[in-house]
Amino acid sequence: ALDPAPARARHRRAAALAKLGPSRAAEAAEEYARVAAAHPGHAGVAAEAEAAAEAARHFRAEEDSKRSGPAESSVSETRKLTKPTRTIPRAPRTATELERGCVSLRDDPDSLLAFLSSVEDEALPALLKHSVSAKILGAYCVAFERAGVAGDGEKNAEAKKKIAATLAALARSPRFALAAASLAAADKAAIAR
Repeated sequence: ALDPAPARARHRRAAALAKLGPSRAAEAAEEYARVAAAHPGHAGVAAEAEAAAEAARHFRAEEDSKRSGPAESSVSETRKLTKPTRTIPRAPRTATELERGCVSLRDDPDSLLAFLSSVEDEALPALLKHSVSAKILGAYCVAFERAGVAGDGEKNAEAKKKIAATLAALARSPRFALAAASLAAADKAAIAR
């Protein structure tokens, strides 16, 4: 392994770049790759490196779709809820498991929605007994947007009631207001729709 002192600094840099948002995801992925090379076999570093690489791929795909014009983006916007494309992790038993699932499934909204649906609203305050993170709250925003509750109708009314109940359960978690204030702009826009 490489000298660990610079690797720790690179790890802090990679984490900071990842927190700066999707536009810096490629830089974060590069730094995490260097950290992973310095710490081969470290599961936590490997997971962070993979999450950063996924975020970079997702950002590149979004940028490519913006450049390709309205024809392709309208297809993705009208895509209906489909069967999840990944294996969904079991229902989380801890806040850490919930956050890891949210981060790993973030770029697959159908799988994310299926994963978050496995968590009962009544269990959320106990599961998030210390605090809810902006990552978890942002994942719920993406899942709610994916559920497609726009418009009227009995099915949409039921979906809106379920979302309201889930938000009420999340709001009972400690530090909910701080997590809500820390949401990324895209997540705030998703929940506003």
